[in-house]
Amino acid sequence: MLPAPTVPRPRPAPQGMWWSGTTETAISRNALLRLWYVEVARGMEVTDPKTFVRELQAWSGNLARVDWVVDGFAPAVPELLRRATEPRDDVDGWCEVSQVVAAYVDPLSRYTSGWARSVASLRPTVPASVGHAIREMARRAVVPIRRELTDSDMLVTRSGVDDFVQNQRSRYQTHSRIALNEYRVRLQKYLTGLRLKNDPDDGNLRTVLAEHYLDLTEKLRSADGGPDRTKMAVADLARPDTAPHRSKSRVIATRRTASSGTRAAMVVSGSDLEHHLARTQLCEFARIWISRDPTQRLDDESLCWEAALAMDGLADPRLFSDGVAAAVSARWTKPPPSRARSLQLASAIRYVELLLKAAQNAARKIGEA
Repeated sequence: MLPAPTVPRPRPAPQGMWWSGTTETAISRNALLRLWYVEVARGMEVTDPKTFVRELQAWSGNLARVDWVVDGFAPAVPELLRRATEPRDDVDGWCEVSQVVAAYVDPLSRYTSGWARSVASLRPTVPASVGHAIREMARRAVVPIRRELTDSDMLVTRSGVDDFVQNQRSRYQTHSRIALNEYRVRLQKYLTGLRLKNDPDDGNLRTVLAEHYLDLTEKLRSADGGPDRTKMAVADLARPDTAPHRSKSRVIATRRTASSGTRAAMVVSGSDLEHHLARTQLCEFARIWISRDPTQRLDDESLCWEAALAMDGLADPRLFSDGVAAAVSARWTKPPPSRARSLQLASAIRYVELLLKAAQNAARKIGEA
């Protein structure tokens, strides 16, 4: 199975207002946790910083709802752990939150995020652009591990969490299997997308990923005592998928344009209508591409704010009639939307613009194939 993460023993929280470089003491939970990584956590090895920070945020929210945290700490602590982006000026509260982070949030986050590195160690040799997508799949494999822990009785008592922080061996095998399976499912979806795309230049890549997928399947079957796979399946998985799914995608996209196409026919005709339908189908393919991209998903599998906005604009081009920047600016809030990946408006505009460009380029390749 996979190599298990190494979790060092918790260190005491820094003393005083460690998060405040000036006289300003107000801060939000997410800002505090980012500072925790920069100022505190990097003193001990962090295997995947991006995933570690995500897990710090997730575990903070999870612990905020646990009875022993609610009853055993100051009343402000659960609220501060839960409020992600709203700055609060509560020195005593943040000092006590820091103790919770040091004793529980940090080690739990090191454990779950550490599985991302374990999964990534299996990654085959692929082009850098594909490597980024596969690395994100490995990062997402930690989410169901955290869910397994939060759904278990481990969090019920403080002593139960203390025991787990000291020794995680009892769950290694279960979590290794969970991570492998989650990664395998995401890889299968990505491979299916390549087969639907049917780009001749992707032939070798499909073969490499098909072999990788079946290696993962074999690891899982071996662990469960199942039969080995056959080598013939590699060619089956790598073969371009031209039917029936490809034709079905076209039919779905064409059917979805029917209502808008009929309305358009009242004012346009001939080649203008054909162009309208082709553009609408292109937007539909772009929406499908975004919806299938695992890197656009949050922990709960919903789309991030930027991807959801791009999807809305592709469904109704009037949303971007004054430009992408205007549409994003009109919907941006302070503090940033809770499901946004970006922290600043300019970053959100750039995110949506790049995502739309990538989705439309991918859609054109699908439409031309």
